[in-house]
Amino acid sequence: MTAHVAFGPSGRDPGDAKASASRAYARARELDRRPSVLIIDDHPIVLHGCRRILQDAGFERVIEARDLIDGYRLYRRYRPEAVIADLRLDNGELGGLALIERIHAYNARTPVLVFSMHSAPALVARVIEAGALGFVNKDTAPAELVKALKQVMAGTPYLSEALAVDVALALAHKPRNPLDDLTPRQLQMLALLAKGKRYGEIAAELNLSYQRVASVCSKLKRKLAAKNLPDLIRIAVQLTPGST
Repeated sequence: MTAHVAFGPSGRDPGDAKASASRAYARARELDRRPSVLIIDDHPIVLHGCRRILQDAGFERVIEARDLIDGYRLYRRYRPEAVIADLRLDNGELGGLALIERIHAYNARTPVLVFSMHSAPALVARVIEAGALGFVNKDTAPAELVKALKQVMAGTPYLSEALAVDVALALAHKPRNPLDDLTPRQLQMLALLAKGKRYGEIAAELNLSYQRVASVCSKLKRKLAAKNLPDLIRIAVQLTPGST
């Protein structure tokens, strides 16, 4: 008895077509599970080079953007596992800092690795404060870029050893902001004092007792070395620009 095998119009066994489609689907699912990386840089050669380096290292899902606006749009659209961003984009010399802050505000868990030719310690310190998890100079070897990316994606900050020392020294000599030592309640009250609010008005606005407001303001005087209430109000106006 001869078995009958049905073929489609192309002469191929439908079973083979289904198997091929299944393999393609499995491949797509596998690729979709691999980490995606968004690269933002205004130089096409840099974008192309980074993409090749990352793809050779196994990062097959690489997204590219050439400016801040498109970069943030693509970030929101694709939700990449990591972002590599330059600082000198066409929106301004340090426009990348604003992008880092926006990404950090949207999702602080997204690791941002800055890839720049400018590595002055003070600038790197600003980058880290803005929310970046790592910094790599553009004159570094490709292997270090891959190493840095893998490290920040694992949740560990990355700086070269020499740069880390320079940044630590830069931060150590940076004047401390007096507001860093204040609690959220004290900051709130300081802002109201800067607007000219009196104790009674502050108590009503914050739903606190007059005594509680007076107690917090006394602590503010000590922390900010204010001699009296008028001096505290003067300091409040100085430390909260735009409050008046």
